[in-house]
Amino acid sequence: MVLRRKPAGLSMCLLLLLTVLTGMTAHPVRAQQFSPSVHLQPAGIQSDPSTASSGTITVSSPWDGQAIYLPPGQSTALWITGTASVSDGEIAVQIKIDNEAGGRNAEVDATGNWSYQWSVPADTSLGPHTIMATLNNGLAAVEVHFRFINTPPGDIALTAPLPGTVYRVPDKGSINIRVTGTATSSSTPIGVSLYFDGDPTPHPASIVGDTWSYTWTVNSSTRLGRRTIRVVLNNGEAYVQVEVRLVRQLFIPLIER
Repeated sequence: MVLRRKPAGLSMCLLLLLTVLTGMTAHPVRAQQFSPSVHLQPAGIQSDPSTASSGTITVSSPWDGQAIYLPPGQSTALWITGTASVSDGEIAVQIKIDNEAGGRNAEVDATGNWSYQWSVPADTSLGPHTIMATLNNGLAAVEVHFRFINTPPGDIALTAPLPGTVYRVPDKGSINIRVTGTATSSSTPIGVSLYFDGDPTPHPASIVGDTWSYTWTVNSSTRLGRRTIRVVLNNGEAYVQVEVRLVRQLFIPLIER
C-alpha cells in the first residue's frame, strides 16, 4: 500500500490566500473566561457598592397654613414637631426657619418622633413664615408655611356629620350631605372654608351668627370610600376635621309574585 503525503505548506498557502482575499488578519480564537467580579454598566453610570438608605419626614405642628397668635411685644415658645423614619441607620433632623443660614438640631426619640422648641423673639414680624425640616442631611425634606397674627385665634367646632358616618350614593341621581358647626373669632368677619381629602381648593361655608353650614352634593361620579372633610377658620386660625365613608347604594329589584 502506498501512502501519499500532502505537501506540508498546502494548508498554510490556503490560509494565506484566504487572508489576502478577505483583507482580514488571521488570529487564533481563545475561550473567554467569565469573571463574576466584572459588572457591565451602561455608559456614564458608575457602580456604587454602597446600599442607599431611604426615609420620610413629616411636620405635624405647626400645620401648613396655620395662623399662630403672637402676643404684641412678647416672646413666645413655639413647639415644632413631626415624625421621621429611615430604612437604615440613625435619624437626625435639622430645622431651618425662614431659610436661615445653618440650622437647628431637633430632638428625636427612639420611635422617630422629633421636636424643637423655638423661642420666638418679641420683634418677629407678623405675616408669613416657613419651616424646613430636613432628614439626615438631605435624605428627605418637608416645608410648611404658617403666619403670625396679633389677635387671639378663634375656635371652630363640627356638629355634623359624626365620625364614621356611612352615606349610600345611588347609581342615578345624587344626595346632599349637610356639614354644619359653630365658630367664634375676634376677627371680623368670620370665614369658614371646607377642604376635601387634602385638595387645596377651598369651599366657603355659609355663616349666620356663630353657626356655619355647607351642602356637599355627591353623585355616581363622586369617588367612593373613606373621605376626609377639613374645616378651617379664617385661613388657619383653627381647624377641625371628620372622616366619613361613601358606598354604592345597592338596587334590589322587587319581584312580583
